[in-house]
This record gives sequence, C-alpha cells and structure tokens, in this order.
Amino acid sequence: MSDIKEQKVKRTSQFELLRFLAAFMVVMFHAAFSYGRNDWWYTNVNTILVIPVVLFIFITGFFVVKSKKSRIIKILLMILIYYLLNLLLGYSVIKIFNLNYDFNSLWKYGEGPWWYLWTLPMLYVFIPILNLALQKLNKWYTLITALIIYIFYYYFCHIEYDKIFAPGQLLLFISVYMLGGWWHLYANTFSTRKLVLWIAIAYLIILQIINNVLFATIQKTVFMAIKEGAKDTSQPLTILAAVAVFICFQHINIKYNRFINFLGQLSLPIYLFQGIFMALTEQKILPHLNLIDSTIFKTIVESLIVFAIAMVFGAIIIWPVNFVINNLDNLLTKGFKIAKSKSEKFYYAKLKVKNNS
Repeated sequence: MSDIKEQKVKRTSQFELLRFLAAFMVVMFHAAFSYGRNDWWYTNVNTILVIPVVLFIFITGFFVVKSKKSRIIKILLMILIYYLLNLLLGYSVIKIFNLNYDFNSLWKYGEGPWWYLWTLPMLYVFIPILNLALQKLNKWYTLITALIIYIFYYYFCHIEYDKIFAPGQLLLFISVYMLGGWWHLYANTFSTRKLVLWIAIAYLIILQIINNVLFATIQKTVFMAIKEGAKDTSQPLTILAAVAVFICFQHINIKYNRFINFLGQLSLPIYLFQGIFMALTEQKILPHLNLIDSTIFKTIVESLIVFAIAMVFGAIIIWPVNFVINNLDNLLTKGFKIAKSKSEKFYYAKLKVKNNS
C-alpha cells in the first residue's frame, strides 16, 4: 500500500497537467468547428484533439480503481451546483452582452459538452462492482470483458449529445474506465516498460502519418475512413491514442506541484463553461480584432481567448464550489449514517419487543 501511495503522489502533478492540457484540446476541438476542419492544419492535430473525453475517463479509472469509498453523493452534488451555476452564468452573459444564444439549450441539458457530466453518476453507480471485478477476477478476463463491452458500444450504440441518459455513453464510459483501472493494477507488472513507451510513441507517429496520407489521397482523416459517420472522439484508434498519450505522461517525472494540481482542477469548469464563453468570443470579441483570413490562425486565437476566460472564471469559482460540495457531502453522509443507525436501533428494539411478547 505504501508503494501505491508513493506512486500516486509522485504522479499526481503530471496527470493534473495532462488534464489541464486535455481541457485546452477540447476547447480547440470545438473552436475548429467554427472555421472548418477539412484542412491540413487540422489533420496534423486531429489525433490529439479527439482524445480528451476518453482520456478523462481513463484517468478516472486509473486513480479510482483502488478506492473503496462511494462518491455518488459528491458527484450528484457537483452536477447540481455546476448546473445551477451554468444557468446563472449563461443567463447573465446572454443578457449583459446581448448574445444570440439559445438559453433553452442550457436549461435542458447544459449545452453539448455536458453529456460527459450527465454520464458520470451512472458510471459511479457501477464503479464498486467494476473495482471488485478488476481486483478479484483474472486480469485477462477483465481485459477481455472491457473490450467486449466497447465492441458492443461501437457497433450497436452511439453517443447522444442531446440526452441526459443514453446507453451508448454508459457503455463507453464503463469500458474505458475498466481499461484505466486495469492499467493501474497490472501495467507495473510488465517487465518491458520502456518498450511499452516506445510502442506508444511509435503508434502516435504512425497514426499521424496515416492521417496525413489519407487526407492527401481521399480528403478524410483516419477516423472518418474507418467508419463513416462514427464519432472520432470514441473510435478504437482514439482509445489507443488516449492510452498512448497517458503512457507518455507516465514516464514524465514531475515533482508534486500545488500550482499544477490547481490547474488540473480547472479542467472541469473549463470543459463545462466553454460553450457560453465561445459564443461570447465569436460574437463580441473576434469581430473587433481584424484577424487575417486563416483558419488555423483564427482557431488558435479563439481557442486561447476562450480558454483564458474559462480558466479565469474557473479559478474564481473552484474554491467556493469545492467548499460547498465537500461540506454538503460530509453533512449528507453523516445524516445518512445517523438515519441508518437509528433505523437499525428501531428495528432491533421492535424485534426484541416482539420476541419478548
């Protein structure tokens, strides 16, 4: 156990940095929609921009697989508070800056990227079972099970961004979570860890080369060529790319750093609130900048502006939001324990009276 704790502290900052960078990838991925993605520059970054959501889930599996504490109450509180905050933020920004923005999309689902947050509590319901299976069953059985779940998702389901619940999202999350947990439990048993790193790097390079060749010949990325109409953010090659990037960061030695860890905490608010800040940037900021007519330049500038605004907003709210969530979680957890204790005492007292009579 001491080795596990030491390993976790040692690697926390590098993975918090990875989460922070993944949040920027998400912003840039969505910004690219505004200026078109059928271009050489996008082809050269596509293999990285499509992996963040899968990467977030994989990281969750890697760090939560050993946990025995249920976090479902905390996750539900987090969703409630961020949802209300998103409504307040969205309404305020729309009214103050007179944006052309559909507030109903915020009210119904919280905007596109929120499908990730809606799926988390469903995943956390299954996490105790998944953790038990990953730790107790044969490692190859659990790996094969994760792959079977993903294959079923890939061929029979899909991500539905405009729904609070969809079976496709849950199956994708379960399979990737299991892969992350499996990697935490068994990757250190590999005797050729350096070889695994080089395989990961080679995979990313080869994937990028194939991407460029396909774009030059048929004007498609490797993800679109494999399965037309499928979401490139959850393709099999996307999963492997996310794992490869994770492996690369495993081999980066970053000492425990509070500032980097703080940046990692901002990844969620950046991810959730990017939509309203992107609308604000596109309608009220970019028209006044007189940017050159270049898709890559406009996408980078918009991404940096949106990311900076969302990061500042996240830095302002993260402490009070976490304070409220943690205290409500502790309060409700204690309340449930007291209620459970009283109900048990009442039950046994009633049973004792019944037996005496």
